[in-house]
Amino acid sequence: MDWIGLERILNRVHIGVHRFLRDLLDNHLHGIKQMEV
Repeated sequence: MDWIGLERILNRVHIGVHRFLRDLLDNHLHGIKQMEV
């Protein structure tokens, strides 16, 4: 098992997901300022 390659892939996926969620959250907060978790 290539752990370094796996970690690199997971890192890239994590960054992509984080960016996506942050954009989604920003859009959501601009639209509706009621739902604060």
